[in-house]
Amino acid sequence: MTNHWPSDRVGKVQEVCQWKFDDEAFWNGTCGLNWTFDTGTPKQNGMNFCPRCGKRLKRKWGSR
Repeated sequence: MTNHWPSDRVGKVQEVCQWKFDDEAFWNGTCGLNWTFDTGTPKQNGMNFCPRCGKRLKRKWGSR
């Protein structure tokens, strides 16, 4: 049986979807999603989870 309480996740490694900004104004996720915003970063737009895979977003540093 799997519980979904926050205390069940303490100490466990959470999977993330890494997003990196490309030269064509898209954020590319490791799950294959390409996403764009009118302005700002995912964090500045209030996104915490990937809309495709549901994993927590992590910004992969590079450009932007």
